[in-house]
Amino acid sequence: MSVQDECECFESSVKNYLKRQKKRLEKKHGSLPSEYNILCQQALSIRSHSTHVLSQLWTKRQSLAHAINAFEIICKECIAISDAKNAAGGASALCSLLQDVLKHIFIQYIHIRDGFVLLTSGECRHNGDATIAKKKGKFRSHLNTPQKRKDGYTLLFSSKCGYSGYGWDEFQNEEVGIRRRLLDTLRRCCIYPRDMNEGEQQKFREGDAASRAREKIWDVLLESGG
Repeated sequence: MSVQDECECFESSVKNYLKRQKKRLEKKHGSLPSEYNILCQQALSIRSHSTHVLSQLWTKRQSLAHAINAFEIICKECIAISDAKNAAGGASALCSLLQDVLKHIFIQYIHIRDGFVLLTSGECRHNGDATIAKKKGKFRSHLNTPQKRKDGYTLLFSSKCGYSGYGWDEFQNEEVGIRRRLLDTLRRCCIYPRDMNEGEQQKFREGDAASRAREKIWDVLLESGG
């Protein structure tokens, strides 16, 4: 199954899940308020972001794989040239060549390392990546939301150029990740919409019961396949 097929399957699964919940609530409560439709639209928007992440990660992973293969070829060619120079003699020329070779290899290594960072956290370390991320404005990153570590002042995510909106952490982060936001929104779509006080909101988001409820919905989405 292609990445596009996987994305379409997941989109269909979320859409059908929402349809089932809406039908169930309408059968129990009758007509639902406009707030419910807003929640459904939020869920569909987050769903679109999730499939955007999947497709982008696949593309970037392919690009990174090509870069690693090219890096391996460059290293082998550089070693072969250095061996040839060494065999021909001329220590001075060889030293100059090795300096140029090591400089080139190090630059390519940095680019590949930054590619891994882009895949993992989505941190943009180059202006080009930041520009592309800004063009995808509707899929903006939520990792820029200040999250402090247990020490009370160190930020969990901090980047001068921002985040791409499609890194692995963008999907999996336990606080503001796409998976967490999607499942919590779908949970809200399972109940008649009402305002929650601070205590109710905390209970809804935190604790073992909330975690089990999210995992239950996630299993349904994956198993149903639309």
